Amino acid sequence: MTYRPNIGTSFGFRFTPAVRLLLLANTALFVTSLFLRDIVFWLGLVPSEVTARPWTLVTYAFVHGGVGHFLFNMLALFFFGMPLEERWGSRTFLLFYGLAALGGAFASFLFPRTLVIGASAAIYGLLVAFAWYWPTALIYVLGIFPVQARWLVMILIALTVLLSMTDPLSGVAHLAHLGGILAAFGFLYGERWRLFRSQRRARQRHLWAETLRGLLARHRREHRPTSPGDERLFDEVDRILDKISRYGMQSLTPDERRRLEEASRRLESTRRPRR
Repeated sequence: MTYRPNIGTSFGFRFTPAVRLLLLANTALFVTSLFLRDIVFWLGLVPSEVTARPWTLVTYAFVHGGVGHFLFNMLALFFFGMPLEERWGSRTFLLFYGLAALGGAFASFLFPRTLVIGASAAIYGLLVAFAWYWPTALIYVLGIFPVQARWLVMILIALTVLLSMTDPLSGVAHLAHLGGILAAFGFLYGERWRLFRSQRRARQRHLWAETLRGLLARHRREHRPTSPGDERLFDEVDRILDKISRYGMQSLTPDERRRLEEASRRLESTRRPRR
């Protein structure tokens, strides 16, 4: 699971906790593997043996096959992982990283007797996510040639698809890379859909609240409150409607729901035709 260009970026970073944890875990296992080589085979993923060693669906992403393989993945994790963690938070970042690694693991089942190791599936997922949010950010290939993130990722995706079809048994787990890419796109499109639904619900809440606010304002003009208690009720309803517009009905306390229902009943009673 290796790909050789050195990657740099013009972004500045603060060392984030999840990335630090992943770097330490990968480094500890890599150093251990230098002295205890069997750990690579114990933690590496062989799809046909996963029922006997289910932990390898995750642990394969923490062991590497050589210094170059390890260094590339850790440099990519350092440069691309930290801005993503700052954007998402540590919990979502770790979830994304794990899903991309699992995507690589499951894609590897197409060649069930092949040993798969390395964090590259997760790293390819991070590259996709980085380009998704910062498509025009410059990445320096070989430390010299600036390429926008979106174009670099498109090239990597094209190469991954091509090599997974033409050279699947080269010793590089191109299918695992492709699985990480697909998992990343699935996560990102899912996030976009959740954001769209959230924004739509917010617009609906706002429209409902503003409609009720307008009805109450008309009611107050046509039916002056007869007591200070009525005036306080309608002032309280204005505040509750602001809260609904911002946070939704689920944010209301039982007392606020009761006051809103009381105001709705009064409004309804004044709108009924008199006989």
